[in-house]
Amino acid sequence: MLEGSGRIGELSVSRQFEEDSEYRCRLYHTTIRNQSPSLCSVLILHDIGEHSQLYLDFASILAHQSMEVHLMDLRGHGLSSGPRLGGSLRNYLEDLVVGLSRVTKGIPLFIVAQGAGASTLCAFLRNNSQLPLGGAVLVNPILASKEFFGIRLARALFVLAVPSALNVDSPVADPGLDSRPHARKPPLRFP
Repeated sequence: MLEGSGRIGELSVSRQFEEDSEYRCRLYHTTIRNQSPSLCSVLILHDIGEHSQLYLDFASILAHQSMEVHLMDLRGHGLSSGPRLGGSLRNYLEDLVVGLSRVTKGIPLFIVAQGAGASTLCAFLRNNSQLPLGGAVLVNPILASKEFFGIRLARALFVLAVPSALNVDSPVADPGLDSRPHARKPPLRFP
């Protein structure tokens, strides 16, 4: 099903092209829901060279857990318009705005983002901290590029992601493991 609505077992699947005249793009969007009321919305953003359909199995697992899942092809990827793999951070930020307009309001929003999608989310949150976000999972964000504002953010994200009981300056989480030779290496340091 390229476009339209249907059911796969107890899941409702809706696929459509989102025309956005403001940003001059045509984005492909998929929504997967369970029959029960959704506990939260999850928006999944893919990496460069990928497309949203690669995440359908993951999305269906989330939807079976009563999460409303939104997948979109970023500009130049999958079925969305634009030169193949020719998007910029600005384009992806515009695409994210369109994707956010599709999520259900009134329930918590979580975003799972891989690679360039994760970097786009970081850039977006830097300037839009008021977004009511329940949480985010960033997988392999591109942080070393000047366009994606540097490695310092990696340190901040690492500290935020680590539970407060864990000493981030320790080379290992469990001090009892310090006797292993490779555990004596100094901890990772960020500039």
